[in-house]
Amino acid sequence: MNFFVPSTRLIEKRRFGAKIIKKYDSPKTPFQRLLESPLISTRTKDQLQKFFSRLDPFDLQRQIRRKISAILTQADPLPTFISNHEHFS
Repeated sequence: MNFFVPSTRLIEKRRFGAKIIKKYDSPKTPFQRLLESPLISTRTKDQLQKFFSRLDPFDLQRQIRRKISAILTQADPLPTFISNHEHFS
């Protein structure tokens, strides 16, 4: 999510009587914000860039779906096991 989903940040908030006016910056991913930060070393930024270049959002989505499916498959047998045993009824 931090590499692919942009979000806006509140940069200014002013109150005029009962009315509040908010000003936001342009949408950026947390990854883009890190790269712009002067607090992060160039070496770290280079490592993050290399990591990002290897990411494939479609492959990540497939991996997540497979893992969720595996979790759900492991969770399904328990109710069937309990309901098939007469002494639990």
